[in-house]
Parts: sequence; C-alpha cells; structure tokens
Amino acid sequence: MLNNSIGKTFKKLRVSQNITLKAAVHNIEQLSPSRLSHWENDESNIPLNKLDQLLENIHVLPNEFAHLVGQRYVNHLSLQVQDAFIANNIEELHMLALNQLKKYNHIQDNTELFLCALTCNFYYQKTKIDIFPMSLKEKITKVLTSTSLWNYYHITTFGNVTHLLPDELLYKIAVKLINSFPHIKDCGMENHIFAFIALLNANVALIFKNPNLAKNYCIKSVNLKSINLITIQAYIFPLLKTYLITNKLKIQNSLSWHKILFTFVNQSIKKTRP
Repeated sequence: MLNNSIGKTFKKLRVSQNITLKAAVHNIEQLSPSRLSHWENDESNIPLNKLDQLLENIHVLPNEFAHLVGQRYVNHLSLQVQDAFIANNIEELHMLALNQLKKYNHIQDNTELFLCALTCNFYYQKTKIDIFPMSLKEKITKVLTSTSLWNYYHITTFGNVTHLLPDELLYKIAVKLINSFPHIKDCGMENHIFAFIALLNANVALIFKNPNLAKNYCIKSVNLKSINLITIQAYIFPLLKTYLITNKLKIQNSLSWHKILFTFVNQSIKKTRP
C-alpha cells in the first residue's frame, strides 16, 4: 500500500494547476479521462510507460515527481520480512515468499512483482536457495530497463534482486541505472544513496557471477561521482577486500580487471575530495 499513492499525488499536482482530466491525457493513446480518474482515486492501474507523457502534460519533471512519491512506500509485508530475517526465522521467510508468489499469480501488478523480488531475496540471503521464477526475473528486467522514472521503489527493488538475476540481465539493468544516475541525484540525497548502494550490490554480484561482465561494468561506472569518501571507505573497501580474497582463484588471471576495479575506486575517491 502507498500512504499517498502515485495516482493521488498526480491528482494533487494536476488540480493545483487547474488542469482538467481531458487536458492531462491529451495525445496519449489508449488513456481516457475516465481511466485516469480511476487511477487517481486508487481504483485501477495504468501502464508505467504512460507516466512520462502524463507528467509532461501537467508540467512536472519526472525527477520532481519521483522525489515527491519515491519516499512514501510503506508496506506491511516488507516489515514482516525484515522481522523474520532479523529473527533468523527461515520458515517464516519461506512462507512469506511463497504466499507473495501466489498472490502475484492472481494480481498481475508491478507492485506485487516487486514484493515477490523482495521476499525471495531475503529468503535467498539466508538459504542461498533461489525460488524466484525465471519468468518473473525476465518480467522485472523488462520493467526496470524500460522505466525512465527511477524512483525509490525501482531503485530498492533492483538492489534486492542483484543476487537473484542471471548475469546478463543483471548487467543490462545496472547499465540502465548507471545511465540514469545524474537524474537520480537530482531527486534527493536518499535516492542517490540507495542508487549508489544498488550499483555496488550489482558490482559485487557480477564479481561472483561473471568477472568479464564485472570488468565492463566497472568501465561504465568509472565516471560516476560517489557520494562521499566516508561511504566509499565504509562500504566499498570491505566488500572488495572480502570478495577479491574469496574469488582469488576465479579472477587471478584477470589482472587487468583488478586494475580497472581499483582504478574505479581510486577515481571515485579523488572526485569526492575538495
């Protein structure tokens, strides 16, 4: 559930500018004023690919809208999952994941899809058993690679599936997020931090899954400005040290990859210094 749904937030912005429903859907195919009204009042859904056009018609930038709605997601299921994870209750995690997968089969909705990813990820983190179906991995990849509005929901979902996705799909989404990073930074520091952590999670997962893709990923990431030196020291270095040692046999012949990876870190540090 959303405390203030995306639709209701959109309606508030539309009404505040005295823009009619008809004007809001102008030149948008397969979207009528009545359907928009139902969406604004939480009575139905609309495709995410219509949102950019709607925002343009009410004169709101995607990054502004993302900043308004991105921090408002509160879900009871996510709290249950977190509690079970902290309590090391694997049986509860498994049940929550299976129930969510069943729910998605009945409600083909992106919100429920993202919650499937969340629950399956937490179960995987405890058991290393992947119960997230390949068909849903492909669907979530399609959603995340097609979105032009990377809000808190999209970013944290990606951060939660990095270890569940096959290397090629993971790489595809990570590149999309890298390319969207400048716009995400404009949506507020919290989204910036979560996006950066999601990219780090992707980096770590690719080291495990496919060092060659990890190399390409680092090349694409090298020009990203990091949040600050403290974040890098506290988060990147321990992860790199752990995974480089753990995977020494796998990547010992990829000296150029080592060099690129540490070049990425070193350049990130330099960019954060005054």
